[in-house]
Amino acid sequence: MPADGEPLRAPTNPRVKAVVALHGASERRRTGLHVAEGPRVCREALGAGLVRTLHHVGPLPHTVGPVPADVDVVAVDERVMARMSDAATPPGVLAVVRTPVVDDVPPTGPLLVLDGVGDPGNVGTLVRSAAAFGLAVLALGGADPFGPKAVRASAGACYRTPVMRRGDATDAEVLLRGAGRLVVGLDAAGAGRLEGVAAAVPPAGFALVAGSEPHGLSGPVRAAVDTVAAIPMHGDVESLNVGAAAAVAMFALTGS
Repeated sequence: MPADGEPLRAPTNPRVKAVVALHGASERRRTGLHVAEGPRVCREALGAGLVRTLHHVGPLPHTVGPVPADVDVVAVDERVMARMSDAATPPGVLAVVRTPVVDDVPPTGPLLVLDGVGDPGNVGTLVRSAAAFGLAVLALGGADPFGPKAVRASAGACYRTPVMRRGDATDAEVLLRGAGRLVVGLDAAGAGRLEGVAAAVPPAGFALVAGSEPHGLSGPVRAAVDTVAAIPMHGDVESLNVGAAAAVAMFALTGS
């Protein structure tokens, strides 16, 4: 922080440049850090014990909650916040956060699989829904669940549920099936009915696979699927947004 408690005002400051660099996936991978924006998301990250640095404009919002002593708190001006932020409307608070690392896919339990979902807003929404229904998340390629837009869309749920990442669908069947999970693909052209699939879920649980909207399920993942289910719809609506469709399917499969 600048001397005498003055807010940081130089967008070219190395500290600011380091935050901006985290907008890029390669820098997030290199450093194991990412950016969280807004009071709610920062509160979730603080609660998970993952925040390294907290930047704020004006008084630190009380909605952020208690800040541990080991977190570096830095006041910045609005111009610096706008430079560091990825959001269209920069928030009053932004954190640099350690990215949680979950290496092993659990062999049992409900699992949401993102098969090449490329839109970060959809990825964040899917993570948020998975946390709400008690599912872990496995991302196979696609958008980074810890990119700025995905973290915002998750509303901090990425710190509440395990999020695992793989670069592609190699060994998809082993990862998805685990110790006997039922693997369910989600597709508008699927022949299965969700209520029937829900009744057939074994004790090991299920893996629900949501594909990218332009391409659907990838070849390796489709080969691992036990059944492909569709959501019945009225009228001329052909399909739902992947985030909405997966939320409906998770609700049905968990019996929520």
